[in-house]
Amino acid sequence: MRDYKARRVTKRRRPLKGRLPFLKRRKSQELPKGFRPLAKLDPLPPSTPPRPDSPFQLGQWFQAARPARWAYAGILALVIAGMAIQGWQAWHGTLDRVRVSGNTTLPSKLIVDTAGLTAGMRLGDVDPFSVAIRLRQDTRVESADARRIYPHTVWIDVKERIPDARVLLAEGKAALIDRHDVVIRIEQARAGDLPLIRGVKGPVQPGVPLMDPGLTRARIFLTEAKDAGVAGIDHAILDVSDPDSITVLGGKTSRLIFPVETADAALALYRRLADPSVAPAVAQAMNGASQVDLRFAVGSDGGRLFLKP
Repeated sequence: MRDYKARRVTKRRRPLKGRLPFLKRRKSQELPKGFRPLAKLDPLPPSTPPRPDSPFQLGQWFQAARPARWAYAGILALVIAGMAIQGWQAWHGTLDRVRVSGNTTLPSKLIVDTAGLTAGMRLGDVDPFSVAIRLRQDTRVESADARRIYPHTVWIDVKERIPDARVLLAEGKAALIDRHDVVIRIEQARAGDLPLIRGVKGPVQPGVPLMDPGLTRARIFLTEAKDAGVAGIDHAILDVSDPDSITVLGGKTSRLIFPVETADAALALYRRLADPSVAPAVAQAMNGASQVDLRFAVGSDGGRLFLKP
């Protein structure tokens, strides 16, 4: 925004515009009234580059007559020496206690013996990685972790394999497996607490998972039975010899045959028919039959249920 007084001067000299051009040039060099030019500033003196600092010398630092520096240095030396002594004693400390956690069926003494730990051994010689490897060689252990806790303790944390099913083998033997199909051990075949699966083929070795399509079909069938609300199948005997059907042995009916492709629909239908409150006559007939075939119970034509007395 222009100054008001400057505009007044411009209006007063308007008649001379174009007649005396030198006045116009002079006017452009003048400043409005009330403004004064700044004084000429003196140039700055030439700057001198900073001098590089001399390197720190410990001798010069101690040569100064300051007793406090000697006191600080002595305290620091004592602290470093104490830490070194404590670390040396902790590294060469003896093992006096082993703490075991996470075990449910395995006794703590067995875990300590398997880990190869003995009282009186130097704690620095204990390799936690080697201890964990030795514990994982036991087929009953799923994972293991070992840590040194100075000055005299080793902590071992194990996770055991939880039995989930049994696979029937020859000569009345069964392989106890977990949820990952890893064989925990081989024992006598029995049913009642866990599902017993037969018809699984392939080599059976403790600590190695079973790779068989029949076992996979049995796992899927048990999950579908649980979702459908059918009770008792998880404690029965499942025969997966036929790739197109699954046979359930035991329970109220001696033999139940379910299709593999439509097992979820067949299980839901079986749950409704076996309920006495829904169909008393059908439930009584199914419970008294020796075999119930549900392979054709679900279909486009409504399905058919076969009962064998």
